[in-house]
Amino acid sequence: MRNPLYNGAEMDTPPPFQGAPRRGRANWIVITLAALALLCLCCGGGALWCGRNAMPIAGCMATYGFVSAAVDDYAKDHDGKLPPADKWQEALAPYYSKVSAQENVPQGNPFINIEFADIGKPMGCVESGRVVSGMAYNTKVAGKKIADIKDPRTTPLFFEVPEAKMDLALEYTDQNAAQAPKMFFQPRGWLVLNVSGNVELVTEKGRTEVGTGATRRTKKSTEETPTPATTEEAPK
Repeated sequence: MRNPLYNGAEMDTPPPFQGAPRRGRANWIVITLAALALLCLCCGGGALWCGRNAMPIAGCMATYGFVSAAVDDYAKDHDGKLPPADKWQEALAPYYSKVSAQENVPQGNPFINIEFADIGKPMGCVESGRVVSGMAYNTKVAGKKIADIKDPRTTPLFFEVPEAKMDLALEYTDQNAAQAPKMFFQPRGWLVLNVSGNVELVTEKGRTEVGTGATRRTKKSTEETPTPATTEEAPK
């Protein structure tokens, strides 16, 4: 096929773009800061006000994004399986550390102070050096093959809870929305990282998707559903 945009050279498709993130992995810092900037504009807040009230959720969302990417890399090295429930932090530690170290974190800006969780300590959302909420691993999916999970986009993998503990693993339950950590002086809801890598914020009004981490594809999600054949009625 001749494409006039390439000086008459014949080629089937344009050259592949080499700069895309691996496995559809999102840049959590850029996405989070852009969302927070828009929220601040809508609320009429200044930069200092936003920095003091919104930065904790930025680091929290980034932490969940790093865990998502770490799970993706772990599964690729373990036949598509999720880590065990009893030692999941130890299992994910090398992958989480690598992912978080590669992230381009803004430095030296008094308005942007993003704090991530330390995988070697109780995991959760960090504010002013203190863990203000915990991260729990859903025991219902622990150790399973990702491809065997029926609804990965709506099945919780990790979820935010009030208290942080090492290797915290629980069966998923909705948390009390009124007791969620606050943002702009109101309960912001609880973060949930689903098996597919999408992150949702769960409030009393329902669920809102706020980000996409590592893109994990399952056999069920990548297989195309065949279109039913149309059967024509025989003439009577």
